[in-house]
Amino acid sequence: MEIDKLKLLAGDPIQFSDIGYVYPFTIRSIKDIGGESEFNSYLNVLTMGKELAKRAFGKTDDIEELSDFQIIYLFCSMDINFKDAVIKALSTLLKKQVTITEYGFLAEDKIINDSNYDELVYILKVQNCLIKASNKLEENPANDKAKELLEKRKKARERLNRAKNNESDGEPLTLDDLVSILCSNGNGINIFNVWDLSFYAFNDQFSRMKMFDDYQINIQSLLAGADPKEIELKHWMSKID
Repeated sequence: MEIDKLKLLAGDPIQFSDIGYVYPFTIRSIKDIGGESEFNSYLNVLTMGKELAKRAFGKTDDIEELSDFQIIYLFCSMDINFKDAVIKALSTLLKKQVTITEYGFLAEDKIINDSNYDELVYILKVQNCLIKASNKLEENPANDKAKELLEKRKKARERLNRAKNNESDGEPLTLDDLVSILCSNGNGINIFNVWDLSFYAFNDQFSRMKMFDDYQINIQSLLAGADPKEIELKHWMSKID
């Protein structure tokens, strides 16, 4: 399945089988559902699949034979809190009332089951930067990805500070910090309109800002006498990794 990246940047909902549309999380909707932790829990309950089962039961042949849908459905039957979390997440994503039946998850008059669940998860992962649209897996979930970006920025600052004999002031930041950083950076995004960005667009713009910042810091590092072998000089007008 291919997803148009322009639609992702624009925050358009993505067609999901014959069920309807998967609506993207915006910064506002993440705020409204309870913040970063709740956002991550929505993603986790729908995407963990075999990883969830392995944590609960260990690695067994029986688990390997199950599909991600079967595992999620099984956990819904075992834990009412997990079931409620899945129903809440699906209802939010689809903007439809979702219930659970013996045939799968019922979204109004359409069934989500083994035949289409993987498509839903793929859309969800792409929209929220867990995988790229090319289906290349990222190493970290959404919240860790943001921290990874800041960690790279911190290392770049450390190279510059070593060259200038200063101490680093970089620290891991959370989503609210990232919102504030992006707004303060200008480029038309401010504290009044940032809330309407989809998480994908927010992540894209933050990544682009980070690339520009890294490029500037690396240039300064070289001018300050840093070892060129330690500098990965990539122009900010390149594809985002």
